[in-house]
Formats: sequence, structure tokens, C-alpha cells
Amino acid sequence: MERSLLRSTLLSLFAVVATFTATAQTPFTYTDMLMLDRISGLAVDPAGHYAVFNVRSTDMANNKGVSKLWLKDLTKPAEPEVQLGVSEGGAFDVQWAPDGQSFYFLSGRGEEGTTQIWKTDVAGVKAEQITRLALDVGAYRVTPDGKGLVVSLAIFPECEGDAIACTVKKNAERAANKASGMVYDKLFVRHWDTWADGTRNHLYSIALNGPLSQPVPLMPKFDGDVPSKPWGGSEDFCISPDSRTIYFAARVAGVTEPWSTNFDIFSVPISGGKTTNLTEANLAWDANPIVSPDGKTLAYKAMKRPGFESDRFELKLRDLATGKVSSLAADWDRSVDGMQWSNDGKSMCAIAGDVGTTRLFKIDVKTGTVTALSTKGHFDALHQTATGFVFMKSGLNGPSQIYAAAPKSKMIDEGAITLTNVNSSLKDKKFGEFEQFNFKGWNDETVHGYVIKPSNYEEGKKYPVAFLIHGGPQGSFSDGWSFRWNPQTYAGAGYAVVSDRLPWINGIRTSLHRCDLIIGAIVRWKTCKRVGSCVEDLSVLGCRTCRSVGAS
Repeated sequence: MERSLLRSTLLSLFAVVATFTATAQTPFTYTDMLMLDRISGLAVDPAGHYAVFNVRSTDMANNKGVSKLWLKDLTKPAEPEVQLGVSEGGAFDVQWAPDGQSFYFLSGRGEEGTTQIWKTDVAGVKAEQITRLALDVGAYRVTPDGKGLVVSLAIFPECEGDAIACTVKKNAERAANKASGMVYDKLFVRHWDTWADGTRNHLYSIALNGPLSQPVPLMPKFDGDVPSKPWGGSEDFCISPDSRTIYFAARVAGVTEPWSTNFDIFSVPISGGKTTNLTEANLAWDANPIVSPDGKTLAYKAMKRPGFESDRFELKLRDLATGKVSSLAADWDRSVDGMQWSNDGKSMCAIAGDVGTTRLFKIDVKTGTVTALSTKGHFDALHQTATGFVFMKSGLNGPSQIYAAAPKSKMIDEGAITLTNVNSSLKDKKFGEFEQFNFKGWNDETVHGYVIKPSNYEEGKKYPVAFLIHGGPQGSFSDGWSFRWNPQTYAGAGYAVVSDRLPWINGIRTSLHRCDLIIGAIVRWKTCKRVGSCVEDLSVLGCRTCRSVGAS
């Protein structure tokens, strides 16, 4: 009997060990990161009933990404999101029709593989092709009255008359040419990862009275791009609430394009006609135009220093009747990343960097009072509904998910309801714990950074340290998820990670935004020396060896 009891006890113990082994968390690796799904393109219908979003998954075997649409019933948060059938063939960039009964999306399933605009209903089973243009649609917006579209097409600006047909002809001639070389007689040759091919992104309006409606050019002979290259999107243009006027941000190229940051806000009738520069007086960067719900005020963000990419973006309001321009919350020492009007038009919702985090703020239009609406992490997207906020948020501890704010919450990410379960496999991965620290820099300014413990951290042990350095000064490491320089992949490999956030970076101190790039590089080098000393003082690390890695 004792032998039987012993055998039973051992079997039970082995079962517990086997269960523990099967459920034990494993370190997060770079390969894990590459295979993660990526949520983007959150779009909520006007009634706040449904959210459609894009999930890009990785097909490692074929070395490509696969983009599909998913739908979440916001009234049933406990029920899982569902993949839509219209995703087959690729789908992205969703925009709801004003009536909320259907939505539009882009897909490359059109004739000859061109990217066109398609439309489907909430069921997402069948899709109707809306545009049949000879060129790819790069970006688009639906007019507020639902009667038209504004699209961006890459055309050759030198083309006279029908620029679309002319561009198709030029592309065919270029494809037939056996020579593979390109001749450049002006810059850009390449901007970041995008080679200049001689085309410009120009806007066209299309009436939705039939799939073959003739596009109306809105930027004939304009020497510039909307959206801007290489990373611009539909945020570079908007449509007035009465659907009569287009506002867009663009830089006139000329011969100064490679070193100019002089983007301006322009207006043009949706039927075509004269283009008017609304911000000609400001020789620095003006961007992201958006009109108030009542159509009376144009909001945009603007820098002050010409030729400088990392100056502070402050909010500007233009009275469209008088042309008067005023600053909103001019004394607020933060740089705006993105913004939108509140539904009642009484405030602006702004996303801005804030001491190593990216938070949501509300700014009262009358008083300029700024109120924080979120806590830590990285705020990625926001939609306002009649019942509250739906948003996307990420952080150093995980990629973006979609959430619904809890009712009556002061900080909308406190107690928020998680709506999506994308990347559920991460529950089996071990991440390094992280915290923010600060110290005195070379000139006694406060320098911030993050320290991430190795995922296998044990108290008292010493670990190699990876010091991540961001080139900047346009940005820096923060409490956000990255699919490029991800500190958790180093933590998973057994490193303690230190990432810096220098004091002149947006979200810290405006007065130090003025550092020139060369001076900034020198200061960064000096700060790195001071960080090196600081790293040795961080008791959680017990630095054994330190290595610096970085880019830009």
C-alpha cells in the first residue's frame, strides 16, 4: 500500500512539473517580434456601434506581409472580433460612409493589380468596386455629404491636359525601355527609403454618381506632393463639413525641397479652381489641417523655425471668415503629434509627447486650458463616439490593442475595457520589467531614460547592458512599442537595457528644441558619457559589460 501511495504521489508530482513546463513563459525574441500581428487603421462608425481595423500578419515563408480587415461589435465587448470575408485579396485604409451603413477601403485586387477604392456593408461578405482609375489610389477621403471622394494619384506634373492618361502613357514607355538606369537632374534622388520617380502626388475629386465619373484635378501644375513623400497620409488633407472646400498641406518643391521644411496649408474648391495659400506668412512647417464641426474654424499645427524638423508643433486656429490666426495653448510646452476636434467643437483632443510617454490631452478652445486624459504608454489612435472614447494604445510592455474607455473615467485608459485579443500568444512570453529614471546631464539639465531589466532577471546578479542611442533630434526612445528598435528583444536575450531621452527632444523643454543638429550630436556624446556613469549607479543592473547600439 505504501508503494502504491508513493507511486501515486510521484505521478501527481510529474503531472504538476509537466504542466508548469508547458505553461512556463519563455523570453521574448526578435523572431517573436517579427511574427507579431500589427493593428492599425482604427475606424469607428458614426453611431459608435462597430469598429473596423486592419491587422497585418507576417508570411515569413514568402517574405511578405498580409493585410486583412477585422470587425468588432462595440456593444458586445466580451465577444471576439471577426475577420471580414472581403479581406481576401488584401484590404486596408477603412473609412465609413457618413450614414454608417457601409464603409470604403483600399485594395489591390482591381484590374491589372491597381489599388482602387471598394465598398462593403457591415457583414463584409461582398465588396463593390467604386473607382476604376488607371492609376493607383494612394490616399482618399469621403466627403461629409457622402456624395463624392477626394483621392491622391501619382502623376507626372509636366503632363498637360489629361494628366492621368499622360502618366499612364509615360509609365508604359518607361516599362518598355530596356535601359534600367535613371537620370537625375535635381534632388531628391531618394528620401529615406523612397526613390524619386518623377511623379507628384496630386489630389482629384470624384463625384459618386457612377464608377466612371471623370476625376477633377485639384492641383494642376502644382510642384509638390499631397500626401507628402515618403510617409504622408490622409492626415495631409481634409474636406470642409459642407463638402465644398479641400484643405491640404504641401511643400512647394522648386529647387529647395531637400532642405526646406516650409509646408503650407492651401485651400481649393472641390469643383477645382484657384488654389490659395493660407499660411504664406509662416516660412516654417504648417501641417494637418482639420475644420471644426461648424465649419467656421480651421485648426492646424505649426512650427516657428524655418528649416528645422524638430521644432515644437503648436496648435493654430484660423477664423475662416476673417482670416485671423491665433495660437491655442501657446504656453503649453509640448509638441503636438496629432489632433482632432471634439464632437461639440468646444475643445481639441491632442496627442503629444510628455516626458517619455505619448499621452492624450484635451484643450479648451476658449480658455486654452490643457487637461491630460491618459496616463502612461503610447497613445496611438482615438475615436469619439456618443457613448465615449475608443482608442488604441501600446507601450514598452506590448504592441497596440484597441480599448474602450470606462464610463465617467477621468483618465480614459484607467480601467479601460480591452476590446481586441490580437497577439494572444504574448501571454506565454516573458518581458523585462521597466521603469523611468533621470539624472543631471552635461549642463545640469534633467535627462530622462528608461531601464528595462533582463527578462530572466535575478536579484544580485550582474548583467550585460545594451545602451540604445537614438540619433534624433526628431524623436527618442519612450514608453511605446517599436517594430524596429525594440528594447524587449534585448531583454529577452539576457541584456539589461538603457534607452535615453535627451532634454531637447519634443515633449520635454521647448527652449532646448533650438539645438542645432551638430551641436546636438556633441551634447549627445557628452550626455552619453554621463549616462555611462549613471548606468553603473543603477543598482538594478549591476553593470558587468556595457555596449552601445543605435541608428540615425
